[in-house]
Formats: sequence, C-alpha cells, structure tokens
Amino acid sequence: MKAVVISFFLLALYGAVRESEASEAWNGLLNPRVYFTFPVFKYSDQCAYNGRDVTLDYRRAIYDFATNFFKPVAASSHLHTVNSPFSIWLMLAAMAEGTEGPAQQELFKVLNLPDDKCQRQEFYELASKTEVNSPDATLLRTQIFAYDETLKLNEIWKNYIYTNCLMNTLPVPMKRDPLAAEAVMRNLISTRIPITDFKGNSALLDSLDYQALWTTAFSDIVEKAPFYNDIGQQIGTIDLMKTKKRVRMMYLPYLKMKVLELPVGYNGRYRMMLGLAMGSTKESLEAMKNTIVFEVLDGLQTSRIPIDIAIPRFTMTSEYDARPFLEGLGVRSMWTDSNATRNISDPAANPSSMVQRVTITFDRAGVHPNTEELPSFLSGTNSCDSETGLDPILGREFIANKPFFFALLDTDTYMVMITSVFSRPTTNFVFKK
Repeated sequence: MKAVVISFFLLALYGAVRESEASEAWNGLLNPRVYFTFPVFKYSDQCAYNGRDVTLDYRRAIYDFATNFFKPVAASSHLHTVNSPFSIWLMLAAMAEGTEGPAQQELFKVLNLPDDKCQRQEFYELASKTEVNSPDATLLRTQIFAYDETLKLNEIWKNYIYTNCLMNTLPVPMKRDPLAAEAVMRNLISTRIPITDFKGNSALLDSLDYQALWTTAFSDIVEKAPFYNDIGQQIGTIDLMKTKKRVRMMYLPYLKMKVLELPVGYNGRYRMMLGLAMGSTKESLEAMKNTIVFEVLDGLQTSRIPIDIAIPRFTMTSEYDARPFLEGLGVRSMWTDSNATRNISDPAANPSSMVQRVTITFDRAGVHPNTEELPSFLSGTNSCDSETGLDPILGREFIANKPFFFALLDTDTYMVMITSVFSRPTTNFVFKK
C-alpha cells in the first residue's frame, strides 16, 4: 500500500484527534506497514469453499461495472481521463456489506454482487489476489473510509471489510475542525481538489499510483512528434516511444478500433490493452459494450512478423468526485439514507463524497532490453498483406499519435485495474462534473 508522508501539521494534529478511536489509525499513518496493508485473505467461519469456480461471474461483474462507470466519466472529462473502476468497486462492496434494504440492493445491482454472502466472499478472495506489487510493476493504492471522530464504527463491519481486503478506515475531526480534516484527507490521497462538503459525516477516498516496466523496453530513441485530433488537426506534440516486434492485435468492427496488447512486468504479469479508433473516439466510446474485454480476449492474434509500434511517453493524473457518476448508475440511498447505513456506525454513516485520484506513467523502460529492428515510423503507409497473419485493416503499424483508449488487465484473472482515454498532449488534467 501507499507509503504516506506525514507533515509537521499532521503530527501536531495527532494530539487533537479523539484518542479512543484515533490512536490506532494515527499510528497507522506513522507506520503504514501496520495500517495501510491488508491481512492474508481468509474465509469467515460461516463460509466454506464449495468447489464452484466463480471466476467468470466475478469477471462479468467487474467488466460490467468498469464499462458502465468509465463511459460517463470519460464523456464528462472531454475524453481525457484515467481512473480505477476496480478501486471504486471494492469500496462500494465494503459499503454494501454494511447497508441493508433498498440501499443494499442498489449496490448489489450496480456492482453485480450476489445476494449470498458466501458467494460474495469468493468474489473478494479473487479480488485480493489481483495485485502483486514488485520492483517491475507497482500499483500503490489507498482505499480509505474517513469518518467523523464522533461516529462509533460497528466493529463487526470494520473487521469484515478489513479481513476481506476491501477498505481501511480512519477517524478525522470533520465537525470539530473541518480544515484539519480536509488537510488530512487530501494528504492521504495526494489530491489537489478540495474536499469541503461535510454535509455528511464521512467520505470515501481512493488513490492509485501506477508505474511499471514493460516486459520488453521501447527503443532508446524517443522523438517529438505531432499529436492530432480525430479530424486530423494537429493539437500539440508528444514524446513518441518506438519499437518493432511481434504483438497480439485485433480489429473491433463495431467500434472501428484497432486493439493492441503489450505485456507489462516480469513474465507479462499485467497486460496493457490499447485501442485506437479509426473514426470518432467519442462515437467509439458511446458504442462500447460491457462485453468488450471478452471480445478482445477472444479476438487477439499474434502477428507473424514484427509490427511498427509507437505510443506517447507521459504522466497523466485525474482527480474527481465519483459520487455524481455513481448516482447516475443508481447508487443513491447510501449518501443520505441513515436507516440504510445504520449497521456501519452510530450515528449512521452518510458519506458526502467519493474522491479518486489516479496517476499513471508510460515510459520506455522494460524488464528486457529492446532488441528489435527500429522501424520507419509515420511513413503514411498502411498497406498489409497476408504476411502479418492479421486482419488486413490493421496494416503493419499501431501509431498512437491521435486519441486512444487503454486499460490495464491482470494476466491471471484478466481483471480491469485501470481504464483510460488519452486525447490531448498534457501531463495533468483535473475536471469536475
């Protein structure tokens, strides 16, 4: 989990926070290995593994939510955003375990969670195995339920979400000292956007920092190149990373999109899927189906010969309040219905917001050196014959010098960890709905 740097301000705040519940949490801030990690997943005493493989059901649940969540977020960001639907799914699942009645059914429906608690726990076990950080690939994640210090958490719920690796908790002085509370929460996820809506008594906070080595590095040569919009107008420049190698690609006709798979980390621990719309990026987003990951995984084929590949080198950050988008998907009661969340805390928890910050870096380094022949890039030739073994419409290149989609998948479970669309040559972008 993410190491948290504590400023002198936060250390001074330690003595002001209520000792009865805050000491453990603040000790965690001072020692992230104690607080910002999860234990080894273990089934509850009431559930025993029944031998049924729920992996496909779990994948469908994540894919449906990821697509449904990503589309409005991407549209609202003017097609330039990076987010982690996986984090949002985990935190909402944690809230669902403490709600009841219509509010719980809203969450179950949006997250595609089964009514049976033991089946849900099998989902959580699969989720706990998805991310394995190592020197070649790191996803530093912080998932926090920050609540006002006057709330008394239900220890059964708190222990359940912790042992099932869903979310951590932290008391902050929202009502007593809102400025200090905001400083703590913004520091936790390193966000620039204000967290000042304390109409409720809690907030859901999430951050993800992704940095990884490709399985095979790009060329040492990185060139400045034009970046175009969908109608061919240059809108800036990018640092273009290059390589030439055999890859897995496919064409999605209904999206008019080229899809490229690039392995990430040692032995391809993760897979970065890149999608380049040959028409309108906006129209491709609108037409995107919840089955897109299945379609891509079923359709990818390895090229017979090396393909020219060029993608931008960049660092990209998105920060936003996910609540409006979740309300649009049907998550409405959790924010205001005290009867629905009374099993979480006393008084009942009503989160004001759900803030997520995601930062991702694309660079040229890889686990293995680049050994392929340097291609001739941006030559304008798209001819292809049977030598590639791929759909002729794909040509012999994948040049991301115009808007493109990308998503990070875990190779073992093919979970969608990150979803993004890149459409402008900038490093940071902040938007609000």
